[in-house]
Order: sequence, then structure tokens, then C-alpha cells
Amino acid sequence: MAPDPRTLFRATNPSRVLDVERTEDRQYYIDFSSVQGGPVNEELKQTITFALPDHPTCQLLTGHIGTGKSTELMRLKAELEYEGFHVIYFDVSTDLEMTDVDIVDVLLAIARQVSQSLEYAQVNIQVEGLRDLLNSAMKVLLTEVNMKAKARVPGLEVEVDKRSGFLLPLAVGELAFSAKNDADLRQRLHQYLAPQKNRLLEAINKELLEPANAQLRERGKQGLVVIVDNLDRLDSGVQLFGSSPQEYLFIDQAEQLRSLNCHVIYTVPIALRFSSRYATLIEYFDQPKILPTVRVKKIDGSIDQEGIALLRQAVLVRAFPDLNEEQRLAALLQVFDSPDSLDRLCQVSGGHIRDLFRLLNDWIKKGQQLPLDGKMLESVISARRNEIVMPITDDEWELLRQVHEQKRIGLEDGYLVLIRSRLIFEYRDQNTTWFDINPILAESRQLQKEVLDRLLSNIKQFFRQANAEIDNVVTNSEWKLLEIVSATGQLASYVPMPVIFVDKPTEQTIQELVDYSKKINGSSQYKVSILLYQESPDTLALFQIAQVRVRDHFVIIPIPFAAIEQALVDESKSFGLLTQYASRYMPGADLFNDRNAIGDTLSFFGRNSLLTSLEEDLRRLQGIGLFGLRKSGKTSMLLQLGLSMRQHPVIHIDLQPYAGRLHYGAELFNQILKKLADLLRVDSATAQGFVTFASSRPAKDFTTDFMEKANELASALWKLDYHKPIFCFLDEVERILPTELDPPDEARHRIEEFNAVFGTLRALNQESKLISLLVADLHPDCNSINHWHVPGLPTNPVYKFFKEVFVAPFSQEETTQMLTDIGHLMGVEFEGILLEDIHQQSGGYPFISRQIASLLCKKAEKEMNGRGELITSSAASRYLKKPFSYSDLADYFEKNIWDDLQNRKDRNFSEASASIGILKLLSSNEELLEGIQEEVILELLSETCGESECERALRWLEAVGLVERLEFKEGDSYKAKVPLMSNWLRRDMKLEEIRQWRLG
Repeated sequence: MAPDPRTLFRATNPSRVLDVERTEDRQYYIDFSSVQGGPVNEELKQTITFALPDHPTCQLLTGHIGTGKSTELMRLKAELEYEGFHVIYFDVSTDLEMTDVDIVDVLLAIARQVSQSLEYAQVNIQVEGLRDLLNSAMKVLLTEVNMKAKARVPGLEVEVDKRSGFLLPLAVGELAFSAKNDADLRQRLHQYLAPQKNRLLEAINKELLEPANAQLRERGKQGLVVIVDNLDRLDSGVQLFGSSPQEYLFIDQAEQLRSLNCHVIYTVPIALRFSSRYATLIEYFDQPKILPTVRVKKIDGSIDQEGIALLRQAVLVRAFPDLNEEQRLAALLQVFDSPDSLDRLCQVSGGHIRDLFRLLNDWIKKGQQLPLDGKMLESVISARRNEIVMPITDDEWELLRQVHEQKRIGLEDGYLVLIRSRLIFEYRDQNTTWFDINPILAESRQLQKEVLDRLLSNIKQFFRQANAEIDNVVTNSEWKLLEIVSATGQLASYVPMPVIFVDKPTEQTIQELVDYSKKINGSSQYKVSILLYQESPDTLALFQIAQVRVRDHFVIIPIPFAAIEQALVDESKSFGLLTQYASRYMPGADLFNDRNAIGDTLSFFGRNSLLTSLEEDLRRLQGIGLFGLRKSGKTSMLLQLGLSMRQHPVIHIDLQPYAGRLHYGAELFNQILKKLADLLRVDSATAQGFVTFASSRPAKDFTTDFMEKANELASALWKLDYHKPIFCFLDEVERILPTELDPPDEARHRIEEFNAVFGTLRALNQESKLISLLVADLHPDCNSINHWHVPGLPTNPVYKFFKEVFVAPFSQEETTQMLTDIGHLMGVEFEGILLEDIHQQSGGYPFISRQIASLLCKKAEKEMNGRGELITSSAASRYLKKPFSYSDLADYFEKNIWDDLQNRKDRNFSEASASIGILKLLSSNEELLEGIQEEVILELLSETCGESECERALRWLEAVGLVERLEFKEGDSYKAKVPLMSNWLRRDMKLEEIRQWRLG
């Protein structure tokens, strides 16, 4: 039976909070955790029930207003009560004036709600100290504000009963009511109680919460939980001393908020996640749990079918609460004129639950009869779009355009305004967080036109700077098609050449490119075209690129648009970029044998979750130390970070040229400033006024001038709409690190230079909030050395400053994906068991895996199948058994790993000797499947290395992926993780030495 429109209108009230303890609401509840990044409720619950059930915990929950936080907290309340907890949930906005909240207001609200709940539960407590404080506060309000409170609240003069706490809720309620409705009374109360907040907190703990917990446990309860909802609605105006009300309450007063002696959960404003003081917040509370918007699209722009399916059910269950999921879908046409209309509603909501029901509510009100007409929905959407578009400024449109293209936000205040206005939504899956604009805005003409005009302008400029002439621009709603009519270098013989630009390439995109190419005359055996893309092609598109390459001799050169935008700052970079990609993908190229860092997003595999984590840390001004073996992918990750975060000023400097120099700081300062000035383009007066520092003088002579100039250039960059902060990547940092082998006079100079450079960069990070600093190298020495070996000099300014991140090897799945996708582009496939063998032999190192694949493509016999050439395990076996006879992999192990350890040993790094010994020991006993126990390793190396050095060596070898730790009940064991390296090492060792290292 079709529902009544009025009944459905009431059931879809967008402000309704579902209480799962009510039967009707329980029917309406839909679990969205699978499309919101995970079960936030379960995480909150486990912290209380499993991790720390007998100790007070304090947790934060955040997310857009309207995403369902209150509903989830009500569900959490029911689950905790089922577990035996006494739970108090309350909406703090009913007690407080949200434009003016002080810590004492929150403490009093909690005291009132707890005491009231305990009274209902007949838990009797004594509150003498708290009683005295409240009575004193009442007298202040009565006597110092001319009796205004008493005139409005006749019961205000009632004192707390000295024999019990049962009148406490009334007394606190009178205080809260008076303060909420009178700004003068509120200010007087704050002035009186704020200096006594610690006394108030102690009284609440000692006289209310601790006795309550004790009595509740005597009754068989697990303890007391307080859920304070809607503190995320705090006003965002400016508070005293420059802090926003959110920062004042949750950061400046964090110690009090987290010191209540019971389990507490607060909802916090989402703006705090993007505050420059966020790092301080998580020092007090740990990471807030986040309830993001329901995914309606994946990060690649494709529809998230699971998210849409759940949103369908969220709507249909309001109409048919008594039916199951399949029955609701079958009854869909009783409510909507077509399934497409319902899907349109779900998609245009952006997955924001309150917006979903607001649109539906407006649709029902406008139609007033069922089934609802899809055409009428478009008028509702149009009205909503007009409503939210009107106040958007030109600057905000530009920010929205950047978010729509890049799926990221910066730290600027403008983003917070857009987030609070629900113009930008946050989405999550298990590994990734991204942002996108409200889908209603994506359809606005202004955004679409601005995006298209800018993209075409940048594309034309890029090819012009790369000495290629563009003609015949054709566009439609999904792609832009251009034609190169002249070019230089490798591409010259292939013109005229088509260029297509799309957000995300599909099979249809590739076909459009092939069809257009057929219309262009050309005499070469191969046809060459260029594919410009915002998001990487899906698997089917990659397969089709491979097919047309092998079958039709049609070569597609894929270039990420992010790389083009970076190259626009310098004409030579544009020409170099086009040449680089042409060389990589032209006919006959070996795509596996890429020995340089990977700047191509199509050739970069794995580590997406790590990249996302690094991006979030850098935006929050967290210093990062990225460590790992040479050729492990560190520089490739820096290049990918530079592409994905190009809305920020990005500086990437290789420190290798500064190795061995006493005074390098001035030149490094110059290079940083020069790169910032380059981003301003040549027509900038600020860039033209750039003056260099004398490279022969020490860095300490220029630190002040450098900081001033950096701030000046940064201010100019902010005006060009670059996002804050600046990202500074310094690669090969060990090249300038002082060592104990430096001669005494040189050592002092090197230390002073290092301290001046990194002390200045740290100040620009922590004091000026100007830059985020990332350093990269093999070992975390720069982060672990505190006192220098030369007495009388200041300590290392970046000791323990960096968050240490190690670049680990690939998983089996990541290796398989990389080799399969690259193989497709070359028309080659590997047998499944062979892919497993390559991963196992390489230990998951992508460089080694690619080199093995390159070797097999050149040497192994291939079988033809329907998709191209197949390399089988049997054909590859002879080359896998003796890879060093057919490749230069031995050079990789010697020059990139072993020479480094030997050099560190020569420079008196004691753990280097331990690392060498451990690798020889594990390689000589590779047949021990359960590895070698840690105690045995420490004992065998005790004559040459101390226990602490061996432990540090084991931790580093494990972190970089050369050894694997196996956990057993009797203790940890270790085994070699890269069989090829063990093989190489045994080849390099004499038989007598191998016998010495063998056990048993």
C-alpha cells in the first residue's frame, strides 16, 4: 500500500534524530559505516568497553553537521547500556548559549545532567563542596546584577540541600537558565567561576563522578559514560587573544575537558581539524573520530554503487518501514516515477543525510502527491542551487574549482567557510580521505565554464612552451580534443597528432582518440597520440591502451594534467616534460626498465594510503622524515606529492651537490627563494627583485634576511591563490650531516652550518607556520642525533623533530598490479605463479621486480594468447635461477645497499657493523623457515656489537624491508626477506665465511 504523502513528509523531517531505543526509529536506522570509512561507533565503544573499561577515557567525534552524528551517538548509548554502563546523553545546546561558551558552562551542564540522571536512578551522593560553590555563585548573580535573576527565576535563591545532592539538578539548572538568557549574568558567572574552574572540576570529580561510579559498580554496572552532543555547533567568531571559541574550549581548556573522572565523548567542530593548532589538540585528546559524508562517488569519480544502494534504502525505509530491502525496492514506483529519479536524489545530495532529506522534504511538499515526478525534483534542485550559489564570492568559486579538480583542501580560512556552509564534503574509504564540492554546485554554469576555459588555456600554453603548435579545438561535455600540427624532436615525424583531454579516461575515450586519428593523414608505421588526464585510467581503459598499441600500432602517450600545471612555470620544463613522456612511451620502449624516479602517475603504483597520510601530515605542519633504501621509491613519492599538492608552493631540492662543503647554507637559502620566486612567474615585481646571498659566507649571517624574504615571497604567492603552507622537500639529507670523521675545525663549521640552516627552517615551521618540512634519506640520523660530538656547540635543532616514515616494500597484490598493468601497455602478460615468484624473489621491492620483469621480457620465450604475449614460469625459470648472469642487479645490491653499510661502518656508526653481521647470518641460514631467534642473533654478535646496536640494526633492517620479523610465543625471530639479495651475498662471501655464519 502506497504511503500517504503527509505521513512520508513527517517521516522524512531532515532535523529528526533517530533514537534506536524507539521501535519506529530503530526501523528507520541504516548502517552507513561501510561507506563512511569504517565503524566509528565501534571504535568509540571499544575504547570504553575493551581498551580501558576501568579508567576514564575522553574521546572526540567530529564531522559535518547533519551527517548523522547524533543518531550514531544515540545508538552508541543503547549499545553501552546493553553492555552494563550507565549512560547520560544530552544536547548541550539546550543548556548553553552557543555563541558564548566557557569551560565552566560545560562543566556545570555536565554536573546538572549527571546529577539529574543519578537522581532518577536513585543514586544518593553528598556534594558539600560543589554545593558551596553553587550557592556562592547564586549570591553573586542575585546581589551583583540588581536582582535581575531573581525577578525572572523565582527559585534562584533556593540553596542545595545540605543533607543530599538531590536538589543539585535544580540549582545548576537555575544557574544555566539564568546565564543562557542574560549576557550580563553569563559574563558575571564566568568572571566568578573561571578562576575557580579547577576547584569546580575537583568538586565534580570527588563529590559527584567518583561516588557515582562507585555506587553504580556496587549495583553491577560497568561505570558512568557521559555523551555531550552538539558542542560542534559552537560559534566560530573571534574570541579573546585571537583564539576562536572552538580553539579556546577544546585546546586552551583541554586539560579540564579531559580530566573528568568518567568516560566522556564530546562532539567537536569540524573546523578544528583544519586549525593550525590541530597538532596541539591531538596531543591532548588523540585523533578525533570522524563521521564523514556517505560516499556517492569514489575518488576516481565513478559512482559508488554501495553508497547509492544504502541511500536508496535510507529513503525507502521511511516510506515502507515494515518491508525488507528487496520488498522496498519492488515498491519503489509507488513513491517515485522511476528508479532514476531516486538515484538522482541520492547522487545530488552528495551523501549528506540531512541534505538528502531536505531535498526530499521539499520535493514532497512541492508535489503533494505520489509518485513523485522526476521533473519536479529538477526544479527543487535548481531552487536549492540558486539558494546556495547566490552568496558565493569570486574567490570562493576559485577555491571550489580547485577542490573539484584536486579533491583536496588547504588550510586557508576560505575553505572553512565553504565546509561549514556544506559546499565542500569529506569522503573516506578504508585507505583514503578526499574532498569534493557539493554535487549541486558541480552543475553550475559558472563553475563548468571557468574550469573549461582555464584548462584549455593551460593546455595551449604548455604545448606552445614545448615547441608544439595546437589547432582545431573540439569540445563536448566529457572531453576536449585538440590537434598538434607541428612539433620538434621525437614527435616531429608523427604530426599531425591528436590530443585528447578528459577527467578520467575510459574505453570510450580511447576509441574517440583512435577514430579521430584515422581522419588525420600520416605516413609513419605507428600512429602517435597524447592523452591528458586528471585521474588515472581504469583497468579497462588501460587494457584498451595496450590493445591498440600492440594490435594497431597506435601509441598513446599518457600525461597527467598535474604534471603539465607544474611545468607551466618554466618554458624549458614544458619541453623537457613532453620529451620525457614521449621517450617513455614511444614505440619499442621498455616500460619496466625505468631507472629514474617515477613522476608519471600512470607508472606509479602502490603506497596510495601512505601518500594520503603524508599529505594530511604536511598540511598540518608536521615535519616528516622519509627513510628507506636507495631505489625504494622515496624520490618517486616526493614527485607524486609534488603533483598531488601542486595547489601549494612546492620546493624539491636534492642536497647531493652540497656534500663535503663547509658553507652551503647561503646557496641553499638562495635556491629555496629562487624556487619560490619562479612560482610567481617572470612578470612579478617581487620575483624580479630577488637578490642572492654570498655563497662564501656562513648561513648564520643570513638567517634573518632569509626569513624576511621567504615571508615576503609567501605573501605574494598567497595573493596568487596558492594554498598555505609551503612544502619544502630536501632529499639526500645525510650528504650535509656532520660526522665524527670530520676534522675538528671542519666539524665545528659543519655543525654550525647545519644548525643555522635547520634551525631557521624549523622556526619557519613552528613559529611562522610558513613551511612544512620533509627530509628524505636512507637512515634517520638527522632525527636521532641530539648532542654533537664537538663540545660547546648547541644541540641538533631537528632532534626528534621529524615523524619517521619508512618506505616499505610492496605487498604481493601491489607487485602483481604493477607488473600486470605495465605488462598490458607492452602487450605482455605474466603467468600467475610467475608473478608470485617475482614478488617473492624481490622481497616486494618495486625496482627489483621491474628489473626482473624487464629481463624476462628481453630473454624469456613468449607464448601468444588472445591478449598478446604470455611469459610462463617454465620459460622464466632459468633466468630467475641466475639473474645476475643476465642483468646488472648485482650492481644494485653492491652500490645501493652494501656500499652504504660499509661506508657507515667506516664512519663509526656502530649499528652498521651489526647490520652487516645480521644480513650475513640470515643469508647463510636462509633454509630456516622459522628464522633465527632474536636472543641467538644478539648472542652471536655480542663480541663485535653491543646489544643496543644490534637492536637498532634489527629495527632499521625490518623498517626498510630487508629482514622480516616473525612473532612466536617464545619470542621474536628474524629471517631474510629478499632472497635475491641473500643469493648475491652468498656469492660474494667465501665458503669458509658462510660456514662460520651457519648455525648447527
